[in-house]
Amino acid sequence: MVDLDELAVELSRKQERILLLMFRHGELKSREVGELTQFSRGSKNHQLGVLLDRELIEIIGWDEDAGRDGERILGLTDTGRDLVEQHLTEKGERPDEYRLRVERLEDDVDELETENEQLKDELESLRQDHEELYEKHRGLVDTLENELF
Repeated sequence: MVDLDELAVELSRKQERILLLMFRHGELKSREVGELTQFSRGSKNHQLGVLLDRELIEIIGWDEDAGRDGERILGLTDTGRDLVEQHLTEKGERPDEYRLRVERLEDDVDELETENEQLKDELESLRQDHEELYEKHRGLVDTLENELF
C-alpha cells in the first residue's frame, strides 16, 4: 500500500501545484499544464515525469489534433486524488504540518550548501588551471624574449 504521508513529504512545490491544478480542472493537456503554471518546458516535463513515475498522475489519452505526434492528456490517479484530498489545501499548504515545511526548508538549505561547496571546488580548480596556464605562458614569453634579444 502507498504511504501518502511519505509521498506528501517528497513532493516539490511545483509537483504540488500541478496536482492541485489537475484536482481543480480535471484532465489537462501537457501544454495546458505549462500555460497554467508558467514553468519552463523542461521543468514542466521533468515534474510531470516524476508525477507519472510516482503514479500520482496518468496519461488518459492523446489529443491527435495537437501536431505530429499528438499531445498527452493527463489526469490524477486515485492515489494522486487521495494525496491531494488528505494532504494539500487549495493554498498548497499542508494543514497542521508546518514541521514538514521546516524539514523541506532545511533540506533545501543543505542542498544549497552542497551546491555552494561544489562551486567553490570548481572555482578553486579553475584558479589552479589559470595559474598553470599563466606559468606556461610566462615561460613561453621568457623563452621567446631570450631568443629574440
